[in-house]
Amino acid sequence: MLVPPLSFEQASPEAQAVLQRALRSYGRLPNLLASMAHSPATLQSYLGLTEHLQRTSLIPADRERIALTVSALNGCEYCQSAHAWLAQQRHLSPTDINQAIHRPDEHPLTRLAARLVRSSGALSQAHLADARSAGMTDEKLFEAVACIAWMHFSNYLGNLIKPAIDFPSVDTL
Repeated sequence: MLVPPLSFEQASPEAQAVLQRALRSYGRLPNLLASMAHSPATLQSYLGLTEHLQRTSLIPADRERIALTVSALNGCEYCQSAHAWLAQQRHLSPTDINQAIHRPDEHPLTRLAARLVRSSGALSQAHLADARSAGMTDEKLFEAVACIAWMHFSNYLGNLIKPAIDFPSVDTL
């Protein structure tokens, strides 16, 4: 772990106010968020985006599919473990979770997410047509990109600071 997580008591008063929201949402303080407490602005930005994405037209299970695919492509073990656990809470099966991580091309939404990540957002007309034929509306397309950006944010931080994984390992599914 390159940047240690802060306990609630070690965090600044500004960070503590934001950490309270995380504690209410997660029931505990995940190591990645505790490490983000070193920068209250970063923590606030991450949780704000997380909260806004919950109000999209993408159902929670689909947001987790995207999170798993992007985290796998970015090689973020911490986020893969966190989102595998969250995906189970949102009733995705171990088969669905493993598909999103290892075989994204088998599901329309994870295929789209993988293509967007691999192309830095530059989809071909054929790939866009494929997404549209699978029911991807303009609204869902923009929300999928926002979800991908959210995952890049957390994956980059996770890969940078290497927090201790405090969720079940992906390998245990």
